[in-house]
Amino acid sequence: MTSFFGLARAGVTRFVQATRSDSLRRHFKNAGKLQLHRIFSSVVAAIQIALVARFLSPHDYGIYALILNTVQMVQGVLDVRCSELILRYYFQFQQAAAPGKSAAVLFLGGLFEVGVSVVGALVLALGAHSFSNSLLGLEGADSLFLVAALLPLSNLGSGLAASVLAIERAYGRLALADSLSTIAGFVVMLAVLPFTASIGLLLGIALLTQMARGLLRWWFILREESEPRRQLAYAIFTPSCLRTLRGEARELVRFAFSNNLTALLKVIQGSVPNFVVGLLSGPVGVAYYFLGQRLGMRLSSFCAPILEVAFREMAESRTTGQDEVRRRSLRHGIFLISASVAPVVVGVILLGSWTVPLVFGENYRGSVLPVQIVVGTYVAALIASPYGSLLMAEGKVGWINAAYAFGLLLQISTLVWLVPQWSSTGAAIALAVFYLATDVVIFVGCHRLKKGQKS
Repeated sequence: MTSFFGLARAGVTRFVQATRSDSLRRHFKNAGKLQLHRIFSSVVAAIQIALVARFLSPHDYGIYALILNTVQMVQGVLDVRCSELILRYYFQFQQAAAPGKSAAVLFLGGLFEVGVSVVGALVLALGAHSFSNSLLGLEGADSLFLVAALLPLSNLGSGLAASVLAIERAYGRLALADSLSTIAGFVVMLAVLPFTASIGLLLGIALLTQMARGLLRWWFILREESEPRRQLAYAIFTPSCLRTLRGEARELVRFAFSNNLTALLKVIQGSVPNFVVGLLSGPVGVAYYFLGQRLGMRLSSFCAPILEVAFREMAESRTTGQDEVRRRSLRHGIFLISASVAPVVVGVILLGSWTVPLVFGENYRGSVLPVQIVVGTYVAALIASPYGSLLMAEGKVGWINAAYAFGLLLQISTLVWLVPQWSSTGAAIALAVFYLATDVVIFVGCHRLKKGQKS
């Protein structure tokens, strides 16, 4: 008993010491600027999810989910996650006193993003008829996919703008841009959804919100002078600066396509369960699983600023050899995410049998168990996610890809086995299997990285 209280006292002491850490306060301050937006955004998103669920039947909500998952799948095939590429190599070139290369990598990231957006829109538009028939089994639904094809274009340049603001540590401006765009979409939804609820309307609101977000981010960048802005302007008007990256071309391409594989695996992992449930169980089963997935994704979005700040600090400290800074960023990320998800554990997981039908309507009472499993899985995965950021900052993308590939293989096997019997609940269990397997591989990768740094 004495030893138990001794351990508890030591744990409390360590917790108090951690909260007094200057680096934790800086991490919290930088993430908090974005987090304020995320709190607001998450509340608005929860209301939006509830409104959509109440105005759309589970059948229509399932079709809406399948359309969104198709868009995500197409973008995932092409996505190189230019934000990570820009942040990782921008600081590397800055530390090496090569501002020309820093400018070139900003421009290169923007070119990647333009290419992904345009090609993604073309694939969705040209494949609208095939997607409509094969995935939805609906005649005359081509127009929904034609509207969805505009989603990649509405996000054009937004990722590059976010990267520039992150480099400047302008998290307040980034948060304000995202908050204002969220308000715009929410106001439009409140104004029109009660009178004309439809899948096409929801896609149109998503278009408006994404366009507003990108425009506002760029407006905040153009308002103030900064070194990244000057470098980007120089690169745009001097595209030949890309030649300065010839020596690093192979490394950049490898990182980009490794990142592409990571993004693709994530999208497949997120989309395949909905497609499998749709084919084996129907749109209502998709709606139940997708409801939990949407809540989990909003929770991920809420915690994203913590990961973004942690990754930025890890990427910068890597170039200066500050191992302790990286370790602190890892610990602080885990600490802040754990504190952020605690209310969700109570509200959705512990009290879900009461809160889910109350919020989303009696038509979604059948979704309680899958929602609880899915949200609980996201909570556990988010707490462990800073380890993946550490591997990414160190360039160990191969470990992340291996983790996702292994987890995805187990998830698909579990889906095929459980969905025919348990529908959305089986898909939720398969999600838990995926994250358990993925985190085990990532932890092994971090352990080996730590051993390698010591030796």
